[in-house]
Amino acid sequence: MKRFWIVAAAIATFALVSFLLVEALGISLLVDPSTRIQDGDMGAALLGGGLLLADVLLPIPSSVIMIAHGAAFGIARGTLLSLTTSVSGAMIGWYIGHRGSALLGRIVSPAEQENAALLIHRWGMTAILISRFLPVVAETVAVMSGTTDLGW
Repeated sequence: MKRFWIVAAAIATFALVSFLLVEALGISLLVDPSTRIQDGDMGAALLGGGLLLADVLLPIPSSVIMIAHGAAFGIARGTLLSLTTSVSGAMIGWYIGHRGSALLGRIVSPAEQENAALLIHRWGMTAILISRFLPVVAETVAVMSGTTDLGW
């Protein structure tokens, strides 16, 4: 399982480095997009939703966007928008992992993959739910869950 964890650590490191890079460059849209969402119009919904979809690949402050959705669209519509796009973003992460599982097969032995699959089957859904609240971990778990036979 050592190589499986190394791959997971590499994905987490990529996510962390991208967060640090965006902060260092001061890319305002990715640091605090809430001011662009506060209008509560269709453009704001598309921007916030699009950023939550891209959260698996880009360093997006998802909790800030979700709060901005609630403030701009009201609790019910903001929650629905945030939940729908955030879960869809996690599904994109799963798909990326699924598509990359052949590459993972070249790095990780079948025995390690089987052990990881057992771990995911035992704790997968719990890990996915809990990780959604943890930056970097959420993206890593979403991608790595796609490398196993855990379905959508």
